This record gives sequence, C-alpha cells and structure tokens, in this order.
Amino acid sequence: MSELALKKAIIAKLKADNTVAGDRNYDRAPSTPPPTFPYTTLGPFDSLTEEADEYDGKDISFQVDVWARGTGNLAASVEVMQIGEAVRNALHEEELTLDGARLVALTIDRVNYTRDPDGITEHGIVTGRARTEPTA
Repeated sequence: MSELALKKAIIAKLKADNTVAGDRNYDRAPSTPPPTFPYTTLGPFDSLTEEADEYDGKDISFQVDVWARGTGNLAASVEVMQIGEAVRNALHEEELTLDGARLVALTIDRVNYTRDPDGITEHGIVTGRARTEPTA
C-alpha cells in the first residue's frame, strides 16, 4: 500500500530534518499529553489509481498541517511560515524511499497560512502530490 508507505516516509523525513518542528512531527497529534507547539500533523490523503498497459501506479494528494503559537520573541505567524517553508523544502522533489513502492515524483503544490478559529494558533497547510508505482 503506497499511501501508508508514503505517510511513513514523510514523517521520517520531517523528523530527520531538525528545522521542521524538531521531533514533533505526527501522523495524528497525541491527546495525552497534548503536543508542545510548534508541531506538524498529516492531513488528508487522497489516492487515484492509474492503470495502463504494463503500468499500475497511484497519484496521491496529501496534506501536511503546521501548528504554531510562537516561541520566545518569534510571532506565531512568522514561526508557522518558517516551518511551512521548511516542510516544503524538505519534501519538494525529494527522492524518498517507500516500502513496497517506487516514488516516481513528489511535488509540493501549495502552502497556505491562516489563523485557527481559537484566535491563538497559526495554521499552515502544505499540499503536495506523489506519483508511485509498485516495485514488483
């Protein structure tokens, strides 16, 4: 299942990159104890199977969410943008290794920033696309 392999590879890459929220990169944020800001979570994944003669690949859309409230003198709006850009740089055109699948292409299409409805938290939304094919 290339979607699961892609999720695992994205989390591993973000955790390995110290500029991206340290080690606070999650599939889903823990509820107990609540995560320390800033952190990232994986959002929706959407997969479209592409079949053709001698090709059975997938086109996967994905989202990485960035959550920030500011650290020290750094405003939350600045912090979320710095981390959003770091996520983009860590993933865009990266050659990740997937279990059971080959990553053909990985691109980051858009980064959007907004204030969360709580009025305190800044939210970055990084959307991307991955094309995969089976290794066997």
